[in-house]
This record gives sequence, C-alpha cells and structure tokens, in this order.
Amino acid sequence: MSPPFPTYTSGHSTFSGAADAVLTVLLGENVSFVASNDRQPAPGQRPIASEKVLFREFASFASAANEAGRSRVFGGVHFEFDNSAGLEAGRAIGRLVAGSIMRRTIL
Repeated sequence: MSPPFPTYTSGHSTFSGAADAVLTVLLGENVSFVASNDRQPAPGQRPIASEKVLFREFASFASAANEAGRSRVFGGVHFEFDNSAGLEAGRAIGRLVAGSIMRRTIL
C-alpha cells in the first residue's frame, strides 16, 4: 500500500542529499564511517544483546545518501526519479548552506 503523501520528490532523498553536501564540505570527501541501529523502538528497551545491533559501513557521505534514497525506492515508497531529483535538490541546498551560511557562522 502506498503512503498518503506525494511521491515527487522524495523528502528522504532530499534530506540525505543535503546532509551529504554539508558534511562533505565540512569534513571532506571519502570520509568513511559506520552507522548502527539496534532495531528497538524505544530507549527503555535497552540494553539489548550485541548480536541484535546492525552495522552499515559507508565509504563516504555520498554513498550513505545514495543508499538512503534507494531504500525508499526498494521499499515501494518512491520511484527512482523521485530519488534522483531529491538527491540533486538536497545536494544543491546543502552546498548553498555550507557555502554561504555555515562558513560565515564558523569563520
């Protein structure tokens, strides 16, 4: 069943693309990292067994954003054109923010 919201563009892809652009400007390209998820819906259900924790390794913020966007396509929530348009828009917004607003704040 499709969710009750517009498909174009993917908000998930847009947010992911923006985060990719900002983090890449601030920290550089090809910054590898590991993300974890314990699959528990509430903080009160911790601690959990370590074997239930899932780990994802990424070679860059761009690869994480690409995977996040594709997850919405694989999940049947969006089409690929929603994903690619969202990533493109998000990255443009992220570069704008990092290039103008954040640099003035940080420097």
